[in-house]
Amino acid sequence: HRIAFENLGAHNQDRVRKMIRGWAHDFSMRTQQSNSQGKAPVNEAGVDPTAYTVFCEQMPALIDDQLYFGRVMTIDGEVSGLTLAGKTAPDTAGLYVSLCRPRIRGASDCMIVDILDRLASFGISLLNFGGSEGQDLFKYKSKWQPAITIETHELEYVAPSWKRGV
Repeated sequence: HRIAFENLGAHNQDRVRKMIRGWAHDFSMRTQQSNSQGKAPVNEAGVDPTAYTVFCEQMPALIDDQLYFGRVMTIDGEVSGLTLAGKTAPDTAGLYVSLCRPRIRGASDCMIVDILDRLASFGISLLNFGGSEGQDLFKYKSKWQPAITIETHELEYVAPSWKRGV
């Protein structure tokens, strides 16, 4: 297989958007069929791909390899992954998106190595991976031997009955 990386831009955003929709469909089907492996819960509507395609629509003009970094992975010419990061401090970036087509062994690792190499070439040595919605994602992120792990908590807001008209 031939693996290549390029920056996200107007020239590839339609193909990336298509890959995101395919990823969302596949992810939704997998997690609806069996949610017993510590994966994030998905309702019957599945994953909303617009949560990711909005990045594809808004970010290409901002990718400058100074503040914003966007990388597209192709395998044998087919868009197979997207990684987006943004500089949050002089030596730190936050990982906004890291998606790849399922069932491609090692693809997500390749994408992380590519974005880490890219960031390092611009003087950024730390990458904030963000939270983990499930045990599987936490295990994946832990294998990179993070410099620090911070416990976080998710809050669910339930409006008081008087605000819901109950």
